[in-house]
Amino acid sequence: MTPTVIYLAFIAASGAGEWRCSYAPNPTACRADIVRKLDFILSAYNVVVTTDEPTTRHLTVIVTDEGPEPWGFKDHVVGAAPSTCGGVPGGVAIVFRCVDNGWVCAARAAHEIGHLTGLEHVAKPVDLMYPAQGPMGWADDPVPTVRGLCRVYQNSHQHLLRKLGPRPRR
Repeated sequence: MTPTVIYLAFIAASGAGEWRCSYAPNPTACRADIVRKLDFILSAYNVVVTTDEPTTRHLTVIVTDEGPEPWGFKDHVVGAAPSTCGGVPGGVAIVFRCVDNGWVCAARAAHEIGHLTGLEHVAKPVDLMYPAQGPMGWADDPVPTVRGLCRVYQNSHQHLLRKLGPRPRR
């Protein structure tokens, strides 16, 4: 199975020049750190995380250093992605305010990638699909969903294995 490519596009605040962060010596080090951490969170799945724009079909996560307001979202929003029960092949998600913690930024990106594959928010803080900052992993048990639009319970780990495939052993 061909891996799903996840492209992280780092975008600076409007007119601010280069994307910036505050927790590493420079933006290049921050980008590399976020890529490593997202790859770790997604390590069970057949994905490749890159900052080089792919020429093949891929999922895109826009990583920005600004808040959500200029993008048309309310101040409390930390990420956004289209979500359908079947997923959004070739979809684009966005995560906001990714400037001061690589793990938080990677977890937000993973959460939005979950939406692009068709995952819903869950009602218990045992899964990355919990709407507030939750754990850094995916539950491998049925967890109730918040709204039940696609399913009443979801096993996020098994869903991602079906959608993305297991990562081949290296």
